[in-house]
Amino acid sequence: MPRALAAQHRSAIVNAAIRLMAREGVAAASTRRIAAEAGVAQATIHYVFGSKTELYRAVLEAASANLVRAVQGGLAPHPHWTEDAAVAARAAWDLAETDASTALLLVELTTYALRDEDLRDLAVGLYDSYQQLAEDAIRTLLERSEYGWDELRVPLEEVARLAVAGFNGVVLSFLVYGDRERSRRDLQNLVQSLVAIAVGQLDAGE
Repeated sequence: MPRALAAQHRSAIVNAAIRLMAREGVAAASTRRIAAEAGVAQATIHYVFGSKTELYRAVLEAASANLVRAVQGGLAPHPHWTEDAAVAARAAWDLAETDASTALLLVELTTYALRDEDLRDLAVGLYDSYQQLAEDAIRTLLERSEYGWDELRVPLEEVARLAVAGFNGVVLSFLVYGDRERSRRDLQNLVQSLVAIAVGQLDAGE
C-alpha cells in the first residue's frame, strides 16, 4: 500500500474508532466494527497499525490532542498569576464540558488499558503526557509572573501532579453528576488551591 494511502487510511480509522468508542464504549470497538465505521476492509487496520496496541495508542494520542491545544491556547498573558492559571484551566475545562463524550472516552480508555497488560503502558503514557502538559503550563505561567523559581514552595513536578489529579477529579465528577455550575466552582477552587500551594498566594487576581 502506498505511504500516502496508508496515512489517509490511518486518519480515517483513528477518527472512526474515536466516533465508535465515544458513542458505544471501548468494549464495542472491535476491529470489525471500526473497519465498518471507517469504510475500509478489516485487513487494512491490521496492515496500517500492525497491532491493537498501536491502534489504541493512536486513538489516545488523537483524543487527547485537543486537550493539549486547548491548554496551550489558554496560555495567553494576563495581568495576574492566578488569572493566568484560571484561564488556562478553563480552556481545558471548556473542552471537557462541550465534548463530554470524548472526556468520558479518555477516562474509559485509561481504565480499559489498566486491565490489559499489553495496553497498560498506554495509560502510563497518557498520564505522562498530562503531567508534561501541566509542567509546561506551570513553567510558562511562572516565567512571566511576578514570582521567581526561588518562590515556588513545592517542586514543579509535584504541583503538576496535583493539577492533573485535581482536574481529572473535577472532570469525573462532572461526568457523574452533570452539574456544570458546581464543577466550574470546583475548578475555580482547585486553581486557587494550587496557586496557594505553589506560591502561598490566595488572591483571586482582581
